[in-house]
Amino acid sequence: RRWRDIALNNSLLWTRLVFEIPGAQFAQLRFKRQQEYIRRSGDCSLDIYICTGPDISDETFCNVDACLAYAIDLLLPQWLRWKSFIVAFASRTGAIEVFRRIKALCVPKLEYVRLCFLYHSQDTDVPQMPLFEGGAPELITARYSGLGIQRCPPPFQKLRELQLHSGNTTDMRMLPTRFC
Repeated sequence: RRWRDIALNNSLLWTRLVFEIPGAQFAQLRFKRQQEYIRRSGDCSLDIYICTGPDISDETFCNVDACLAYAIDLLLPQWLRWKSFIVAFASRTGAIEVFRRIKALCVPKLEYVRLCFLYHSQDTDVPQMPLFEGGAPELITARYSGLGIQRCPPPFQKLRELQLHSGNTTDMRMLPTRFC
């Protein structure tokens, strides 16, 4: 019982949030678990991973996109604590919803961002969208796959790596001295 209490009250043990959204089944249970992790993490920085998976059929896109939007809405009040933010999208509408929700954010602790659009046969064009317009001053690594990023988030003072990947093309990796 003592070790259980120690674990439950150690904020650092609850900072990695993983949202796997293969469909809407069990989504409420998963989101309640993540809400509890957020509560237990206290004021610690958060590492966020959201994956909608590439093996989703057309008829489940709507439910998955709704779950993705709900996950982002659950995380938005914690934006000041985001340390890493990784999202793998399986649909164009899901990507647009995430971008719409995060485009104006200033994420002061964000060090790593990876956004990946997992192509679906009839859903291959994600429009260019602004990202973190409020700034990401601590951002060190940004990796984007299959996405049109309209402009870089201000400021990019600490960015050390920008990796872009589109379709079957070779990754473009830049190790800058200064961006933007």
